Amino acid sequence: MRMQEIRRRISRYRYKQEKRAMVSLSSVCIALSCGIGTLLRMKQGPGIFTIQTEYGTVLTMLCIELNRRKISTSERRENG
Repeated sequence: MRMQEIRRRISRYRYKQEKRAMVSLSSVCIALSCGIGTLLRMKQGPGIFTIQTEYGTVLTMLCIELNRRKISTSERRENG
């Protein structure tokens, strides 16, 4: 009985830590996105299209990772 309660509390604590980390990382990503957007508007040149394409790829990869973590978290909740 005690072990179940300990595991439940540990799980809740880890979830809160992951949530805080995701909020922090999301905030940093938004700030960087705004900064990059501002820089791209200020500078127009031949290499800008390449930068925008690569930036879109990074955002896509970030979205995929966030979805993977969300699915993993929901599976843990259902199982544990």
